[in-house]
Amino acid sequence: MTERALRNLRLRARQAHDYDIVREPIGGVPTVAFQSRDGWASTAVLVPEAIVRLFGPEPALLIAPSRDLLVRLPDGVDLGFATWLAEEFEADDPNALRLEAFEWRDDTISCRPLLRDAIAV
Repeated sequence: MTERALRNLRLRARQAHDYDIVREPIGGVPTVAFQSRDGWASTAVLVPEAIVRLFGPEPALLIAPSRDLLVRLPDGVDLGFATWLAEEFEADDPNALRLEAFEWRDDTISCRPLLRDAIAV
């Protein structure tokens, strides 16, 4: 069953439309956001070829604040900014995921903790 689900995800990523991808800076930081319009955008982190298809092969930090939103931030982006952005999106979604970030490098996804619940100095 897992293989079938991943196969379906790969197919959906290949069929994603360019108009579902928005490239626009936020706070001066270049961002690329993907919404599938079917509720599966965040699951793209499970399939490396989906990340390449949607965002390209370059290293990046990805945040998935909700089921249907995956945001690419530049490699080396300030984690404070990434945390703030994730929490801003999450605040508008009663079913927010509150996941950590995902580092995309060399065709591999790995978890990258955000600075959640950090005490401001």
